[in-house]
Amino acid sequence: MFYLNSYAQYKGLSSDEGIDFLQRFGVEVQRYKGNLIHNYIPTPAMAGLWNNDPVMQRLAASIPQPQPSAVQDPYVYLLRAIISQQLSTRVASVICERFLNLFPGRYPHAEAVLAMPAETLRAAGLSGQKTSYLKNIAALHRSTPIDPAHLEALSDEEIIRHLTTIKGVGRWTVEMLLMFPMNRPDVFPIDDLGIRQSIISLYGVTETGKAQLQKLTAIAENWRPHRTLAANTCGGPG
Repeated sequence: MFYLNSYAQYKGLSSDEGIDFLQRFGVEVQRYKGNLIHNYIPTPAMAGLWNNDPVMQRLAASIPQPQPSAVQDPYVYLLRAIISQQLSTRVASVICERFLNLFPGRYPHAEAVLAMPAETLRAAGLSGQKTSYLKNIAALHRSTPIDPAHLEALSDEEIIRHLTTIKGVGRWTVEMLLMFPMNRPDVFPIDDLGIRQSIISLYGVTETGKAQLQKLTAIAENWRPHRTLAANTCGGPG
């Protein structure tokens, strides 16, 4: 991702596993110079966005440009994200399929998820904790639909605050939702270890601890209002 390379390496995924990981979320994947890229087309056109950042200019002129992700259901995206937590790509894929197959039309409507016995969900391979988290997501979706019609009116931070009220859903998960299914343009996932390591390497960051966080944040400030694009670019082939 930015991610395909940095995240997959961080997770210890092989190339095929990295592809499987993204395809489970409906993301198109291709290879570019031995690297995995999602929804990219070759063009240096975005180099002009980074006039104040020579590192980004060099990257933008030499790698394909990230394109908007395919439209995805944000509610189902969150369910899949929870199922996939702390699992290998292949295991997560199997369990996601089992989970979806429990529901008519393979769609986990909130009422159906809430009514599904915990034992049935655990038999599909879900832990008791993940079963609880999935029901938490369904409960919020039933009361305040997690869909574009409701989310698009909210700012990024409002969406993060709203969805992280769900026990089991953290800020990083919501940032991925904002960046990919929702294609929000100015998201910077500072807590993502993969993208953080990419920036440290690309920009020669030597600070540690809080000073490092401040440095990375300052670098990303130059990318506004295109931080999502920049985060994807930093993780591409450099």
